[in-house]
Amino acid sequence: RTWLAQDLFQPRTRLPAFRGPHPPPLAHISASAMAAAADVALIAQVVKDLEVIPASARKMLCEGLPHAAEACAEVSNIHGMQYTFLNLIASALQDAKASAEKDVVARAAQGQVDSEELGRRAVTSEVAAEAFKAADAEVEAKAAAQAAAQVQAQVAEKKHSDAQRAGKSMAAAWQETRDALESATSATETVKVLVDGGCEHIQAKTAAVEEYLTGIKADRVLVAAATLALALQPEGRAPFDRMTAAHVAEVVEGKVAELTAKVAEVAPQEAEFNAEILGLWAIADCHRDAVKEADLALLEAQATQEAARDTLAKAHKDEKAAQKEMSGNAIQQCLVEEQIKQVVAALEAVERIKAGPPPAPPAVEEPEAMAASADAAVVPTEETDSGDVELQDGKEVDEPMAAKQDFTVAVDDVPMLACAGA
Repeated sequence: RTWLAQDLFQPRTRLPAFRGPHPPPLAHISASAMAAAADVALIAQVVKDLEVIPASARKMLCEGLPHAAEACAEVSNIHGMQYTFLNLIASALQDAKASAEKDVVARAAQGQVDSEELGRRAVTSEVAAEAFKAADAEVEAKAAAQAAAQVQAQVAEKKHSDAQRAGKSMAAAWQETRDALESATSATETVKVLVDGGCEHIQAKTAAVEEYLTGIKADRVLVAAATLALALQPEGRAPFDRMTAAHVAEVVEGKVAELTAKVAEVAPQEAEFNAEILGLWAIADCHRDAVKEADLALLEAQATQEAARDTLAKAHKDEKAAQKEMSGNAIQQCLVEEQIKQVVAALEAVERIKAGPPPAPPAVEEPEAMAASADAAVVPTEETDSGDVELQDGKEVDEPMAAKQDFTVAVDDVPMLACAGA
């Protein structure tokens, strides 16, 4: 009862102590002011980031926004220009939102184009990779063919070289046989001249015949007798000398016949061997030509491989560039979409600022506390009589009701006072 009497007789401008679950009106207005300040900061940040608006216009909107939003703390005092300024900010945000939405549509279309282009470049890269793989395999095949041609050429050249070395020794033997035949033929003619007689330089010719007979390793007795017999004229020879001269002629002619047979026998062998050497040379020359062709084919394959490598590198570079461009466009699209969300949030903040702060809820005491206060006011004590109780009950019934009405009026006046104080 003492607490109720103290609260009821306080001045109307003084608020009763808060004892309920709801926040007092002053705290409610502070929260609204904080929300309005947050909206102003959000709008200013969004406007500052709008590159579609000139920098000077953004600066003007950001500097004028707090002055226009401040009046909205008390909607009854807002000026038309301030409201128009807020509408101007909203219009700028709407234009930026429309421009960003067009940008999103354009970037989405560009993303489709970039995706198709990336697909084409990926196919080009795959084709280039297959071409490079084929060129690489071709180089390996040409290198193997070149190595095989070089081996075959080396084998053919070795065969030709071996045949030439063998042919040199055989040709020397064959030439020796021909030289022997030529010497035998010359000796035969000399012996015939000496046997027939009437020649000049008998001693020189006799010495040549003696040298020839010694060279063919004729019988020494025959050589000695032939020297004496052939040195005489036919009419001066004895029967033994004539027999010796005839035998010398037979020996020399027999040697000529023998050598002639050998030369005739060697001729086809020599021709065949020469033909074989010529064939081996031709084979070796063909293999040398094959090596040259293999070298040229390898160079061409290597050139094709280098061209395929360059094409593949360019295809990979173009593919990476297309991928980078598509990724950059997708990132920019996400950024623009995020900017649209921020612009929408800023537009909502503008509408909240234009609507002003929400009305403050009245401070209502808990029903349990009010009931306890009423019970304490009507309960009689031992020191008071029944008459006092009735008079006191009358006061206790009428005064609290009037005080409650005055209290309600005081609470209704608080938001405007708090708003004006703010």
